[in-house]
Amino acid sequence: MPDKPNTVAVTGTNGKTTTLKILENIFKVNNFKGPYKSFSSRITEKPSLLKKINEAYQKGAGCAFLELSSKALSGYHLKSINFDLAVITNLSTISSNSSDNVQRSFGILTNFYKRLGQNSISLINADDPLALQLADFTQGEVITYALGYPNAMVTAKNVELNQKSSRFKMVINSYLLTPKGKVVSPSVYNFFLPLPGKHNVYNGMVAALMAIFCGLDCKLIARGFSTVQPVKRNLELIYNNCFSIIDDCADNPGALQSVFDTIRYYNFRNIIIVFSLQNNHNLKVCRLNGELIAKWARKLPLKEVIVTKSIYQVNKKNRINLWEEKAFLEKCKETRCRLSVIPDLADALQAAVSSAEERDLILLLGKKGMEAGASLSEKVIQSFSGSSG
Repeated sequence: MPDKPNTVAVTGTNGKTTTLKILENIFKVNNFKGPYKSFSSRITEKPSLLKKINEAYQKGAGCAFLELSSKALSGYHLKSINFDLAVITNLSTISSNSSDNVQRSFGILTNFYKRLGQNSISLINADDPLALQLADFTQGEVITYALGYPNAMVTAKNVELNQKSSRFKMVINSYLLTPKGKVVSPSVYNFFLPLPGKHNVYNGMVAALMAIFCGLDCKLIARGFSTVQPVKRNLELIYNNCFSIIDDCADNPGALQSVFDTIRYYNFRNIIIVFSLQNNHNLKVCRLNGELIAKWARKLPLKEVIVTKSIYQVNKKNRINLWEEKAFLEKCKETRCRLSVIPDLADALQAAVSSAEERDLILLLGKKGMEAGASLSEKVIQSFSGSSG
């Protein structure tokens, strides 16, 4: 156990949970899980987090990894924590810079980065313009990583994507200082990750860098990568027979972009989207969601979009209001494919299954409301097949 435990913040719009899942698997398969503790956003948003971190350190944890949402970052309890390492996955992808939500998130993150000490290190996605701006606000050292920006300190080369996995070469172009004070020399790592999509290459790079900073070598990290299991509701294949059903919690433009950018590598005939609307408290995000679906409808064989409000799965607080629904639908109508609004999620799923033909892909999208999508889909399919179980 190190003399001083390290505390790591993992934040950003998308990718936080998957990044930590990959990292946890690296630790697990290499028997490194004991000295490290991860805390989900459900825990980090509560003031009791401080007590839990102290308990983990008292039990011998050498490092605490904290998944931080905007809500957690806004909490006063984080101000008393000295972070040794801060990771930003992305920010700009959720909207344009004029969005009130983006400006608010950026303001929260700016204040957080200003509080980082001189001995801290920040891993920042250099492909994300808004995230990169945060480098100007920290007193500590900045390490940039990227897929597209060639001058980043850590880059991914020879990226190969398919519908089940990703291969890439992670190149460390500069000498890097770890939170433990050790120096990582320029080097090249070849990785296979059984998760699809460019977004998971980003997630994998961050997880690999954090594992390197914890003292693991390339072979151990590659071993952990190769056994990563599919993440629930992250392009999760929940049915694959005559047609397929994939479930993903994408509910913002950045996450939707990642989904569509990935499924273009899949082997299917037509796509049926079932999108669960929820209250985003932001008309612009709703419009951008609709615009993005319309945009990808021109690139992918989109057969039908079924919009649901999941009225029996979402409480009144999270139920979409009329203005947000209208903003989304006005843009989504530009898809020029069949568009329908079905308030009940079960009825929406039944309509999708009824419409699906051989080699079609049903895509379940949305966070709150679509959480029951997988179990309800199974019931719908059973009812169509006449199965009782």
